[in-house]
Amino acid sequence: MPANWPFSLADLTAGLRRYYGDTGLSVEAHEEIRLEDRRPSVGSVRGLRAEVRTGGERRTIELVVKEPQGATRAGLAGVGRREAGVYQSLAQQLPVATPRLVAADSMGGWLILEHVPAGVAPAQWTAEDYLSAIRALALLHERFWDLGEDLGYYPWLGRPQFSDFEIHVMAAASAMEK
Repeated sequence: MPANWPFSLADLTAGLRRYYGDTGLSVEAHEEIRLEDRRPSVGSVRGLRAEVRTGGERRTIELVVKEPQGATRAGLAGVGRREAGVYQSLAQQLPVATPRLVAADSMGGWLILEHVPAGVAPAQWTAEDYLSAIRALALLHERFWDLGEDLGYYPWLGRPQFSDFEIHVMAAASAMEK
């Protein structure tokens, strides 16, 4: 494994074996690839192409390697651990499509996700694209509305739904005044 990857070949192989449900899968080659216009909110995002043998056939898989960085409030799980937790525990409950988690560092230093091709670049969005995004956001909020107590079972989320509510209301009011 090149020195610039934050994970080992064994980590990649184990993750892909779980992803495909094939304990005989082997990684034959891998290389970094360029991703089209991917900018992470925190940390770095890189593309990875892996050549694997699974079920007797050779496949090429494109993956995304995320290395989250940044600080969180004291006592909370790190950025990468919280993000991995979302993919492991909440993604299947979300009303929007999310990439599947292939592998993750137990300390949150890196995540390997399936590559989902980018959609329309925001600069080229039409009115229909905006409407679709607003509908997806509304569905997401509706799915978790009034579930603050239930979401408390996911302490790695960091913030219960209503803990920062007043701060956000003040920030929104200030922004509207400006």
